[in-house]
Amino acid sequence: VIDGGGARVLPGFNDSHVHFMGGGLQLDHVDLRQAPSAAAFARLIGERAEQTPPGAWVLGGDWDDQLWDPPELPTRQLIDAVAASTPVFVNRFDGHMAVANTMALRLAGVTDATPDPPGGIIVRDAAGHPTGLLKDAAMGLVSRVVPPFTAARRAQALSRALAHAASLGVTSVRDMGPEAGDLATYAEFAEAGRLTVRISAAPSELQWADQARLGIRRGFGTPYFTLGAVKGFADGSLGSTTAYFFEPYTDAPD
Repeated sequence: VIDGGGARVLPGFNDSHVHFMGGGLQLDHVDLRQAPSAAAFARLIGERAEQTPPGAWVLGGDWDDQLWDPPELPTRQLIDAVAASTPVFVNRFDGHMAVANTMALRLAGVTDATPDPPGGIIVRDAAGHPTGLLKDAAMGLVSRVVPPFTAARRAQALSRALAHAASLGVTSVRDMGPEAGDLATYAEFAEAGRLTVRISAAPSELQWADQARLGIRRGFGTPYFTLGAVKGFADGSLGSTTAYFFEPYTDAPD
């Protein structure tokens, strides 16, 4: 029996849609969510670039151009001015668009002649040059050349995520779209008794066969780590203008 001493006592919270490992990584990345202007956006990236070792990338972001006055989408030139020699790739908060600086585009081989990949858009200026903005599947052109996360780095990110969740009273999550490396780290922590949050994982529906081969047809696992679901989605988001509508966007008639 625990005496709450008159305080309000609630059961642990569940987050039904979270990117748990990504959240842990985000705690160590540049945070642009509250940047109130393009100038603040650039300043924060420049400060992080100064702290970034040679060869490493500035990642993270969660920027929201709708908070700026006036609202305007960032470009590679904005980042180049403060971080020309450090590759930068930072996502919009909805996860359907990201902006890369010129160095990152060069490392990814994205040029004027690079075609839009299926399901993605390379945003270009009036002269046809990439602005640095990449929508949906086009983000993969750059993310594929970002140095992979090591097992040790994933373990560090998971530890950060677990501690952050505990600080907010979150005791269970549904992780939507984890990578194979994430699942391996969850299994390692579960086996060692180190999971302090119950994780129900739903990998991408494109990897459904991985679970099918194991005969998993419903929730399967331990009280702290389960599989048995997949995540799928059909289109994009409003803010990134990648969601499908029957009529054109009022602010993007094309």
